[in-house]
Amino acid sequence: ILGCTHFLFLEKYFKMLVPESVEIVDSREGVVNQAMKVLNDIENKNLLNTRFRGYTTKEVEIHWQVIKADKIALKSEQLFLKLDLIYPLVYGFALIIGFYILWTNIGRSFNPLWFIVPILVAVFADWCENIIQIDQLNHYVEIGVSGLDEFWIKIVSIATIVKLYSISSVMLFFVSLLIMSIFI
Repeated sequence: ILGCTHFLFLEKYFKMLVPESVEIVDSREGVVNQAMKVLNDIENKNLLNTRFRGYTTKEVEIHWQVIKADKIALKSEQLFLKLDLIYPLVYGFALIIGFYILWTNIGRSFNPLWFIVPILVAVFADWCENIIQIDQLNHYVEIGVSGLDEFWIKIVSIATIVKLYSISSVMLFFVSLLIMSIFI
């Protein structure tokens, strides 16, 4: 089940890795349709992992309520969260390599930790976000609303905020270095 938008780009590789008898299911349409039913009813229409201001236990409950109602959406969300533990390694590695190439080409003498540390912070925050969401989603599925722990929802919300602001600052730094390399 392709449960994340970035897996669309990897679909042809998945097909090469599995026997032809294995059907690869693109569940995006079902997940989007179900999510939109709930998201249209709430004030903040952003998905949990894209909210710069974080989210509350109630917002998590509303978001997961729709997913829990659809078995395909639930399986997709659970799979996505597990596979998304790998994705931070991919983007973290790509960003570090990109920065290193740019850093060496502009000939600037600054400490590379200026770009490595925020990337590592984002990757760590992303992992924390996914690990806690996996745990909380499992509790929610098994127990219901009472399975959601407000403390851990606050922690995962903070991890989301840290991840998004770290990536944003890294990208701004990257663009500024790129501009410097062009004009200086």
